[in-house]
Amino acid sequence: MKKVFSPLFADFWRILSTISPRNRTKTYLLFLLMALQSALELFFILTLTYLGAALTSPTMLNENYIFKGLYFLSPQLKAWGQNPRYLLLIAGCIVVTASALKNIVSYIAGRTTIRLSERVSIDLGEEIMQRFLYSNYMWHLSAESSSAFQCMQWRSQLALMLISQLSMYACMLTVIILFFSLVGHEPALTTIVICFLSFSGFMLYRFLRQNVDKSALCMAESVQDETRAILCATRGIRDVLIYRQQEVFLQSVVRAAERGMSARVFNTIAPTIPTWVLESIAFGVVVIALFYLVFIEQADIPRITMALGLLLLTAWRVMPYANRVVSFQVTIRSVHPMAMAVLELLEKLRNEPRAALPTPDENFSFVRCLSLRNVCFRYPGAEKDSLKNLTLDIPVGKKVGIIGPSGGGKSTLVGMLSGLLEPTGGKIMVDGQPLTPSRAAAFAQFIGYVPQTPFLFAGTLAENIAFSQWGKPWDKERVRDACRKAAIDFVDNHPLGLEQSIGENGAGLSGGQAQRVSIARAMYTYPKLLIFDEATSALDQANEDSIQRTIQHLSDEVTCIIVAHRLTTVEHCDFIIWMDKGEIVLQGESSYVLEQYRASQRHGSNAK
Repeated sequence: MKKVFSPLFADFWRILSTISPRNRTKTYLLFLLMALQSALELFFILTLTYLGAALTSPTMLNENYIFKGLYFLSPQLKAWGQNPRYLLLIAGCIVVTASALKNIVSYIAGRTTIRLSERVSIDLGEEIMQRFLYSNYMWHLSAESSSAFQCMQWRSQLALMLISQLSMYACMLTVIILFFSLVGHEPALTTIVICFLSFSGFMLYRFLRQNVDKSALCMAESVQDETRAILCATRGIRDVLIYRQQEVFLQSVVRAAERGMSARVFNTIAPTIPTWVLESIAFGVVVIALFYLVFIEQADIPRITMALGLLLLTAWRVMPYANRVVSFQVTIRSVHPMAMAVLELLEKLRNEPRAALPTPDENFSFVRCLSLRNVCFRYPGAEKDSLKNLTLDIPVGKKVGIIGPSGGGKSTLVGMLSGLLEPTGGKIMVDGQPLTPSRAAAFAQFIGYVPQTPFLFAGTLAENIAFSQWGKPWDKERVRDACRKAAIDFVDNHPLGLEQSIGENGAGLSGGQAQRVSIARAMYTYPKLLIFDEATSALDQANEDSIQRTIQHLSDEVTCIIVAHRLTTVEHCDFIIWMDKGEIVLQGESSYVLEQYRASQRHGSNAK
C-alpha cells in the first residue's frame, strides 16, 4: 500500500515542503480555485436539470430555492416565471451564465496551474544552479556535481509531479462532489455505480502502476546512458576520431535510445488508456443500472427514464474527471523516479551549509608578499596528504617557476595559490595577514589564471577574452592590449577581427591559438598575480618566446607563477620551487635549482 499511496500523498507533502513559501501559498490558493471550479461544475449540472425541468415540469422550478432567490431580487422575473415559455428562457440564461462562469474559472485555473508549474521549475533550477555555482571546487570534483547537472535537466519533472498531484486531488474532489449530489437523488443506484467504478478504476490503476513504474525507471536509465555517451563523444571528439571510435559511440547512443523506446511509447500512451477503458466501463454501468431498475426495483418507464437521464447527465460530466484522476496517477508514476532524484538532491543540499560569496575586504592589499606557512592539503578520501608542510614566500613582482615530476603536487599547489583549494592544515598569508574568507574574496579579484586545457565557449573572440566581465560590454582597447600581450596574431588576418566566431571548446582554432586566447583572457583583468599552469605547453617555440617576453616586461607589481615541465620555460624566472611527493625539495635562484634538478634527472636516468 505504501508503494501505491506514497507517490500520491506522502510525496506531495515532501515536495510542498521543498518549494518556496511563496509558491506554497500559490499552491494552496490554486487548490481553492480548483475547488471553486468543482463547485461550478456541480452548479452547471444542476442548471442543466433545471433546463430539463423547464421543458417537462415548469411548475416545479418555481419552488426551487435558486428561482425563489431570483424572484426575490427581481419581481419582474417572478411575473415572467408564470409563463412556461419565459421560464424556459430564464432557465436557458442560467445555463449559459453557469457555463460561462465555469469556463472562465477553468481558464484561470488552467493558466494559473501552468504558471505555477513554470515558476516552481524556474525556482528549483535557480536553487540547484546557485548551489552548483557557489559550491567549492572540491565539490565539483565529486560525483555530486554530475548529479546536479542531471537534476537541472529533470527539475521540470518535479514541478510536473506537484501540479499533477494537485490537479488529481481537484479532480477527485469534483468526482466526489458530483457523486454525492447523485446520492441525494438515487442512493441505491449510485452506491452500485460507485462500487463498480471504484473497483474497476483501482484495478486499472494497479495494472498501469506496475507497468508505468518499470517504464519510468527504464526511461530514466536510458536518458542517463544516452546523455553520458553523447557528452563523452562530444567532449572527447579528438580522441574519438584518433582511435576511430565513431561507430562505437554512435551505437551506444542508438542502443541507449532504443532501450528506452518501448518505455517512452508506453508512458506516452498510458495516460489515454483510462479514457478508453473507463468509457467502455461507463456504458457497462448504464446496462447494470438498467438491469437494477428493471429487475430489482421493478421501475416503470418514467422512473427508468428519469433515473437513467440523471445518471447519464452526471456520467457525462464525471467520466472526464474520473479519466483525469487515473491519467494524473499514471503521469505521477511515470515522472516519479526523475522527480524523486531532484527532490532528494534538494533535500541533501539543504542539509549542507549554504555557500555564499563573502564580501571582499575593502582594506585588502597585495603589495609585499604571498606566503604559505606549514600548509598541508589532503583530498577527501585520500590516505595521505598531497601537500606536506609547505612553507614559502613569494614577493610581489617576482617571476616564480614551479617544476617537478608528474604527481609531485604542482597542480595542487597552484590550486591552493589560486584560491580553488583551501588548506587542510597551516595557513596562507598575504602581506603578513591570514587569508580570511573576505580577504580571499578580495584577493581573487587580483588573480589571472591560465590552465593547461583552456575553456572556450561558442561566441566571439572578444567575448571569450572578456569572460571575466561576463554580461558587460567589453572594452575594445583592453581586448586589443590583451591580444598583443598574448601574441595573438590571427586577429588582423581575419575579416571580422575581434568579432570572429569561436566554436564550442575552441572549435576552429588550433591548440596554440586556443591557448593564446586563454592567456589573453587572463591578461584582460590586469592581474597582480598571474598563474600559468602548463599554459605554454601547446605553443611553438616562437609563440612561447613571445609570451616569455611579455612576462618579462610585465610591471613589477605583477607576480607570475609558472608551472612547467619544459625547463626552458622557467629559465628566466627570479627563483624556482622544486616539488616532489607533495614537498618542496629545493627552492632558490633559478640557475642553481635548475642545475640541481637536471643533475637529479641525470642521476635517476643513470640509475635506471
